[in-house]
Amino acid sequence: MHPTSAISVPAARSEASGLQGLKKLHVPAEAFNKCIETVPASDQTPSLKQLTPDLPPEPGITTTTDQRKIAELPISKMQQSSKDGLPGAMKEHEQPLDVAVNNRQPNTIDPMVEDIFHCQTEYLRLEAQFSFNYGVFDASFSPEGQDLVIHGCSRDDYRLGIWRPGTDGKWLDEHKWMSLAPDAVMRYQLNKSGLTMLSDNHDGSVLVSKSKDIDPGQEKVALEHTPGNEESHKEMAGFSPLQDKIITRDVQTGKISVWGEDINGRWGPLTQNKEIRHWPTKDSVQMCFGARSSCLLTCEGSTATFWSCNDENKCLEEIKTIECNSKILSVQFSDDERHALILTEGNQEVFMGCDADGNWLQIGEISHPEGRLNHLNEHEGSVVYASINASGQHTLTLDKDRNAFISGRDDDGAWVVKTELQDCAYARFSPSGRKLRASLYKPEGSGSETIYRSTNVIYKVFDCSRPDKAQTLEHPGSSDIIFSPSEDLMLSYGFGSEFACIWGDDGAGNLVEKARAGNYQMGISHAAFNAQEDSVLTLDLSCRNLKIQGLDSQGKLHKQLMVKHSDHILNAQFSHSGNLAFSTSLDTASILGRETNGEWIKLAQTNPTLGVYGIKGVHFNGPENHFLTYGNKLDSNDQHQPGLVQLWGIDADGKWVEKDKIVLDYRVGMVKFSPSSDHLFIYCINEQRDPDADSNFSTVLVWKIPATSGQETAHT
Repeated sequence: MHPTSAISVPAARSEASGLQGLKKLHVPAEAFNKCIETVPASDQTPSLKQLTPDLPPEPGITTTTDQRKIAELPISKMQQSSKDGLPGAMKEHEQPLDVAVNNRQPNTIDPMVEDIFHCQTEYLRLEAQFSFNYGVFDASFSPEGQDLVIHGCSRDDYRLGIWRPGTDGKWLDEHKWMSLAPDAVMRYQLNKSGLTMLSDNHDGSVLVSKSKDIDPGQEKVALEHTPGNEESHKEMAGFSPLQDKIITRDVQTGKISVWGEDINGRWGPLTQNKEIRHWPTKDSVQMCFGARSSCLLTCEGSTATFWSCNDENKCLEEIKTIECNSKILSVQFSDDERHALILTEGNQEVFMGCDADGNWLQIGEISHPEGRLNHLNEHEGSVVYASINASGQHTLTLDKDRNAFISGRDDDGAWVVKTELQDCAYARFSPSGRKLRASLYKPEGSGSETIYRSTNVIYKVFDCSRPDKAQTLEHPGSSDIIFSPSEDLMLSYGFGSEFACIWGDDGAGNLVEKARAGNYQMGISHAAFNAQEDSVLTLDLSCRNLKIQGLDSQGKLHKQLMVKHSDHILNAQFSHSGNLAFSTSLDTASILGRETNGEWIKLAQTNPTLGVYGIKGVHFNGPENHFLTYGNKLDSNDQHQPGLVQLWGIDADGKWVEKDKIVLDYRVGMVKFSPSSDHLFIYCINEQRDPDADSNFSTVLVWKIPATSGQETAHT
């Protein structure tokens, strides 16, 4: 860690009347002496005399790093030191800081930074500080982890900026712009390359901004919009799935505009041979695109239109128009962009396919029953869910009367309803689209006395290659069923069952119960497979007891690990690799892992200073050799409710230990690892919590995580 990054102890707050919220600044003796050299000796008060090795500082807390002493100056002396002749860093901070970057050098300590945190060890190194007067709305690393994007406010200026570390480790102001409050940035997106920023603004404009690395001359481009009610949302914008195009929709008029990049990296609108409008009721603007970003599907009234994105000519070409029998509710592409579904409020579902020549043709349609009458004696659109599977070969529709239709081609190529399910509570395709699961109620009673209970269901599992054939499984008391990652196993659980059931094929094509996990006295609120499908996690209904059991190749469960929390478990899940897991409650987090024989054990338990601090969030990093916990002081009487960040890692013996602890003098809002796992940022809210205060600082701190040594690999 950088020598000066570990040396701050927040000053104790005075509880005396009139002194609440005042803080003591922390400066090294060298910096203090250098500052007062500019003040004539005749004007120096006793508190401004240079500090010497022979003269101890005024009473205060000191801490040592690299043989240097850091003096904490008394509040009374700091009040006297606010003279015009002193540099701004030594003055009392009467005005809020603007957006600022702090790159700390070996022999200096920014007093404002040192007033915010105390770092326990020399593991982490502070690289940058960004301060805003009134707040930070969002902060995140770019998808590739090269940039840090911060959306914040300083006084009346809403600022959105990108910072990137240079070759010397200093974070550079890569790009930023400022807007007044009425035009404030409402949300932003950064594409995967980190080179293009797209921001939605309250005035309805959309700004497209390029990185200076690509085109210094193109700061930003504002997309047009239609004026409207000041309170209404005016523009929707988003990147296409491949993020090589931008689509915007004027909410007032429904007008669509598509932008693309030229060979020089400049963004510009694609030429349109006619105006495009899009008026769905259920889709987001990004869903107009197919997964390959080469095709666009829009709807207006009862008309749906297919458009081709011609990248060579930089234009949009109309290729097909479909007229439906009633207003279109939504449109959707399949994942392969070769099929599409059009859903209307008249319960008509139209299915489209694209042939080898790129022509879109209607391949079929189905209709659900008309549904119930509304208060105007009119039939309401009854379809509440419609989906097309990844291959585009099957569709699923579910209506308000609990009728579900699975549709596809018959042997003659006609699109037909393959299977109809009644009393269907829930139905979805599996992630791959190869299978489908459905929950069917077992109604109790009849007529107006019929009762549907979520814990009285049977499950149907379909292979989409044989949608007319279903496997049935029953698990009394269960309320949900999920696929494993490979979709070869299933897991059923629920509030009314004491155990979770693992289901799999018996080798003869039959779905059978393989094992039971959990075994609680109460029901189960959550259950999950790990990535390898060799372990199952269950959480009981009280949310205080967690169990993990290993599963061998024969479907037999290993001895279970049980983790008990004194408070409700707020989150429990496997890591991305499936080799680790965690559980966290308000006061404790547990890191769990496996031994070589497959049995799960508790690797570590975090406790943020004996219940003084609560846990707000936890994360594993990408390589899973670091674990992050953060939260704030539980005492609601503390007007600042300071925060605590703990970073855990693996030591030379392979044990999980606390690598560093950062005690902040203000509340923690968010902490995240960068995608590359070599940085983390802390967003803290320096609120005065005083309606008469001039400002409420918010600060983002960026920390460098050291490169891992050979032994720091995920525990297996």
